[in-house]
Amino acid sequence: MKIYTKEIKSVNLKKTDQIGCQLGQHLKGGEIIVLNGDLGSGKTTLTTSIVKGSGSLDQVNSPSFLIKNQYDCPNFIIHHYDFFRLSDPGLMKNDLIEIINNGRDVIIIEWAQIINDLIVKDYLNIDFVIDNHDNRILKFKYHNNLKYLIDLL
Repeated sequence: MKIYTKEIKSVNLKKTDQIGCQLGQHLKGGEIIVLNGDLGSGKTTLTTSIVKGSGSLDQVNSPSFLIKNQYDCPNFIIHHYDFFRLSDPGLMKNDLIEIINNGRDVIIIEWAQIINDLIVKDYLNIDFVIDNHDNRILKFKYHNNLKYLIDLL
């Protein structure tokens, strides 16, 4: 299966918000989004906009200390994981497997390195790179079956 890539430069929070809202509006349920980047690169900021674009009124908080937050949207739940502080997923592994298998809800994962073997279906990968001018470069990598998320960005 072919892998596609796309890069978008975000020069401010408004642009990042726009990107996230557009992603959220196109989610159907069942998608997995993996966010990679240094601390403070914009992963939770983008997640906030994705949740908003999905129609949720829930307040988004970084799950760094809780490991998981969830947000109610009109058509699905968004499960937001952050494995930064863990060297092993522990009980969260079973939770994540159950949600992946239900195929209805959206999963957003920060610091996914320790659970990469659990993600057996296609997912949207977004790398956050900060350039010399403090802009965020969002690098998208995805398979054909997820093009609907990226085509209109």
